[in-house]
Amino acid sequence: MKHAVVPIQSLNIREAVGGHGCDACHEGGMGPDCKFTLGPRSAAPVLLGPEAEAQAVLQALSQALGRGQLDGTHWVQSVTVQTGEVEVVLTADSRCAGLELSDDAFQALKRLLSDTDIYVRLAGA
Repeated sequence: MKHAVVPIQSLNIREAVGGHGCDACHEGGMGPDCKFTLGPRSAAPVLLGPEAEAQAVLQALSQALGRGQLDGTHWVQSVTVQTGEVEVVLTADSRCAGLELSDDAFQALKRLLSDTDIYVRLAGA
């Protein structure tokens, strides 16, 4: 039996919210500056699941979410790796900057984990 292939095309978040967001966000030297972000987590990100896989996910997020002088793990609250599934929680709200961060995280993980279900949640959503 042949199954249909449904291509996933991502929306250009920067273009979509540019000038039409909540007007509380702007790109600062340390990354997205949004009054709705929850800010940095107070401790290291919580990593659950196989250590090597969780570290690989965290490294990919660090590179994808890093802005200016700010390491991308600043935004990562937790990473949970299970068989065939990865869940990431970011410390941001679902408005402008959070949308961009979650899309950047999803796209990075999609490149890293081609045959895995990926869930990116925002702690403030």
